[in-house]
Amino acid sequence: MVVDPSATSFKVQLYRDGWLPVDADNAVIDRIRLVSSLWHIDRLKIHKSCKGLLDEIPGYSWSESHAEKGEDAPVKADDHSADALRYAVATTRALWQQRIPLAA
Repeated sequence: MVVDPSATSFKVQLYRDGWLPVDADNAVIDRIRLVSSLWHIDRLKIHKSCKGLLDEIPGYSWSESHAEKGEDAPVKADDHSADALRYAVATTRALWQQRIPLAA
């Protein structure tokens, strides 16, 4: 089970429940670029039943206060499904990368 690295109490509970949680690859900017690249070259599909994710994506935006400092950072609001997508794509990359290369 892949879990947000900052979810310490959740990971403890999973361990107590018999799971072995693994920290998600949480390199935010790199993973946003990875998901965006896959989507742009039509290598990532999102099923219509993923309503929460599809509702979140249009609102995903970059922080203006960070941009003023020359930093890239997403706004951390209503992004749980988008975070889960990033975790899933990044964590399973070794499984799909040979079959779905980033180059079209």
